[in-house]
Amino acid sequence: MAAAISAILIKNRDPEAYNLGTIVQNPRGCTSVDLNAACSNLVFEPSGPMANSEHSAIVLDLVRYLFQDFFNRSHQTGLYNRQMRLWQVFSKVERVEFKQLEGGFFTRTLKPALQVAFKSQTGHVLFLALVVLGGAEQFNLVQDFLTQTAKIQGRQGSYLLRGVFIVQSEPSELEKTRQYLVKATNGEDPVARYDSYLPSPFFVHANLLSFAVGAEMSVLPEPVPALETDTGEQENEDQAVEPQVDESGRAVTGFSLVYPSLSRLESSRKPLLASGG
Repeated sequence: MAAAISAILIKNRDPEAYNLGTIVQNPRGCTSVDLNAACSNLVFEPSGPMANSEHSAIVLDLVRYLFQDFFNRSHQTGLYNRQMRLWQVFSKVERVEFKQLEGGFFTRTLKPALQVAFKSQTGHVLFLALVVLGGAEQFNLVQDFLTQTAKIQGRQGSYLLRGVFIVQSEPSELEKTRQYLVKATNGEDPVARYDSYLPSPFFVHANLLSFAVGAEMSVLPEPVPALETDTGEQENEDQAVEPQVDESGRAVTGFSLVYPSLSRLESSRKPLLASGG
């Protein structure tokens, strides 16, 4: 039996208010207040069968992180300039579908990983995420995921697939993936590092995230980004960690950007250079 596919719908609470499309159309004219308003305007609605409530909760937390924290921080730190092709399509995602991966030829078995597809109104996959839940040989799961990424890119055509997010929790496995991405994206170069662009046959920006649940979130090594104030001056604000439990008492999942790391931005206190494209 094929693994059940669950979905999350992404909508604007008030279509007339600030939204991600508003920000994308004029990113340099938006303030931090505008960004917060646009991200707060988003509504995430679970839809369809929930095959595994625990996994559904992790994916919902990931979607919230990407569309509210990552999108916002990418703008405030200037990362969006380096990954503009990916950052722009956040405003076009209307449906997120996810399923647990399977393996085996004769007997299908579930793998300790989730594949998450972020789709447009037309059903095209705009970016993908792999959430590795645990287990051994995690890098094999990453390689299989990237192979699938290349296939989707080729099948859709026109480079509609803009990026991938690889999400892991085991430090040693995170380091394996990070080393791979550094080599594959020319990460030793101070500019290419933030592009984090996987060339042919992928043609996507790649971001590596770590995750932890509940009390374990305190160990996440995420640096505080260099924020720009509305007056052009920069300041470091206290980075509020997501609550360990939500209003219903459910332990939530916290995420941290591992590659490309923003720690160099923190020390330089300068936003990234604008993209030439």
